[in-house]
Amino acid sequence: MCPHSNIIDAPFEEPKRPAIYSGSAIAVFTFFFTTIFGGMLAYQNLERVGKKGTGVKVLLACCAWVIISFIIIIQGAIPLIFIFIVKAGVAFVFGHRVNDVYLPGHEKMPKRKIWVPLAVGLGLIALMLGIGLAKDLAKIFA
Repeated sequence: MCPHSNIIDAPFEEPKRPAIYSGSAIAVFTFFFTTIFGGMLAYQNLERVGKKGTGVKVLLACCAWVIISFIIIIQGAIPLIFIFIVKAGVAFVFGHRVNDVYLPGHEKMPKRKIWVPLAVGLGLIALMLGIGLAKDLAKIFA
């Protein structure tokens, strides 16, 4: 304690900020997996900072985008390459804008590792490929 005051001489500590996924990680997962997958990462970020309601809205918007994209692809109204070009733009804007708009100061927040979401995403792809391969093998040997 300082002899001339009642202030304790302790170093100032900033409040701990929750670790979040970076905008780049969200953009990459949105593009290479699905918009819903990127939306889940954004939802987790928002939930960690106490904005669960906003996170739900972001996730619902991602689901709507996937449904609209699916309908457009099924209809064949737009070439598939155009969908991928739009998806790249959506992934970039979505990945970076969500953090910019809803997480002020996100640049200073610690970043979460992407290993668990990456393992989950690759596991889901492997599962889907395995199911497809099993169906093909069942047709061959039936």
